[in-house]
Amino acid sequence: MNARLLAFALLAACGDPAVDLPEADGGQAPDPTGVMAGDVVYAAPRPPCVDGQVVGRAVLLLFRSDAPPAPEGPATSALNLLFLDGTDLFDASDCELPEGEVVTRSAGFVWPEIALGPAGQGVSYQVRATYDTDGSFDPRFGIFTSPTRGDVAGGAFVSTLASPLRFRPIAFDGVDARPNGQRVGGVTVTLAAPVASELPAFTRGEGARALTSTDRFSLNPDPAAADQENWDLARLRLRLLDPAGPEGPTLAQAGLGLDLSPAGRGFFVAPVDLNRDGEGDLHPVLGSRGVPWLLPLVIAQRARNLTELAVGIPDVRFIATVRPGFVLPPAQRTTFAPEVDVTVPPAAIVTLRPDLPECQIPYLAPGNVAELYEASPTECQELPTGSYDLIAIGGLAGARPVDVRAALAAAMPELSDEELDAQVAARTDTGFALEGGTLASQSWTIPNVLGCPDVDYLPPGVAVNQIDMDPTTACGAPETLQLTDQGPAGRFAVVDADAEDAPDPTDTTDGRGVATCQTTVRAATAMPDTVTYLEVPEACCAGVSALCGLPLCPLVDRAPLAGAAAEGETGATATRELRPEDVVDGVPTCVPFHVPVSCCR
Repeated sequence: MNARLLAFALLAACGDPAVDLPEADGGQAPDPTGVMAGDVVYAAPRPPCVDGQVVGRAVLLLFRSDAPPAPEGPATSALNLLFLDGTDLFDASDCELPEGEVVTRSAGFVWPEIALGPAGQGVSYQVRATYDTDGSFDPRFGIFTSPTRGDVAGGAFVSTLASPLRFRPIAFDGVDARPNGQRVGGVTVTLAAPVASELPAFTRGEGARALTSTDRFSLNPDPAAADQENWDLARLRLRLLDPAGPEGPTLAQAGLGLDLSPAGRGFFVAPVDLNRDGEGDLHPVLGSRGVPWLLPLVIAQRARNLTELAVGIPDVRFIATVRPGFVLPPAQRTTFAPEVDVTVPPAAIVTLRPDLPECQIPYLAPGNVAELYEASPTECQELPTGSYDLIAIGGLAGARPVDVRAALAAAMPELSDEELDAQVAARTDTGFALEGGTLASQSWTIPNVLGCPDVDYLPPGVAVNQIDMDPTTACGAPETLQLTDQGPAGRFAVVDADAEDAPDPTDTTDGRGVATCQTTVRAATAMPDTVTYLEVPEACCAGVSALCGLPLCPLVDRAPLAGAAAEGETGATATRELRPEDVVDGVPTCVPFHVPVSCCR
């Protein structure tokens, strides 16, 4: 009997062999996965060369179509990565071409280990990509995952001839439908838009202060006055890091070769086009007053410590915008340097379920106008306090640098030098602007690895290798290269000025019995009226219902916490946070903010 027949005989003698089920069916065997295959097409100026060899690599990033990165969605990192070395696209003869000459090259790719959809349903992905010309991309560190100036941006699009471009949905089936896995071919990833802007590497400017949990929108009917009053709530200003300034040695140590030439350095203002219809969108909060949503997109995202992450405290964001009064008529400035003013509207977006857009619920403090509470499922309670990471997203790819003075002089030769100076100042702080192009999704986040460690707020496995970090030396000491304003001290904050105004957590009436949640002024009539609230969708509540009925955690002065340096208008610095001592046997005894009251009825 040969070996194969012997094996079958032994199996027959022992009965049916045990077959482990995949994880989707309750077993321990790995679930089947998908494979994506296609071509990367490069159509842009040839990359740089070193010693006669093209350098750089193509970086492909995978996102769910229903959860892309900001500004379209909530993703903060890619689900999967694929690298294609530059030598797969180019050969040595390409280095003999003149710099700047546009070339077209292609190479095939096979991308394994792509997760299929859950049992009973499929999943749709999109691919975004960049050609990293300088090797700066590092998936371990957030500030090194953005394209830098000179990289080439792109992705897998429905059509490269369409305007605006739309990312192609790439569908995979559920794991139950593909027990042997699935291969999806014919995916073309196009790299054709050179990034024209530097990273929006910023620090928080002077004069910022915390939002207070009771802050409300300005009701001033004058748009200019309302613009000023809304900005005054936080007075947030972003300032570009300066490689020629005190932070220069740290930037150099990190390998961030930021270019000081004005053609691509600055905060470049452009409309946000979330639905990619070619028209600028209104701001999701201020849009009811006709305020546009502008890039760079600025987000303040509440920092959740490991305890809050473990018990499922929801994510909270404030969606800020470049201060509208800077760019609305009569001003037409599109390039700001070294600073830009940012308005933080007092509306927190609490994400109860990241996979369902309808589960992003606005939280508005008591006393706003009735129409704001009634526009969508909305929660009336004080704004969630805490320390907030600051994130700026912007930059332009495929844009053309324009010398504004030269362009104006050619178009209007009758202008005097003084008139030209005034026209240029109204349009740009640097003398240059970027014309055309698409969002490059360049981002910068505080805190980051240039600053002090933030171990209480970093999940296990997240890289914390700081610049020149010596654990025996105080963070930010003169002998280190750490930038304290790039660490926890550079955050934004929302503070609570009054510990006595916490509502009854067991009250399940609208607004938990707070009078100015139940009856407030209606803007249309300027008279008090009863507010009619919409219920939060039931599907959004399942993951947070266990937090119902818990009291608010006690106020703690932010000084011992990892948080921002700014105070509230009244000097308040206290916040609420779920801490390890507030959890008993894995069950929280308090919450930093209440979940929507309609989830608790």
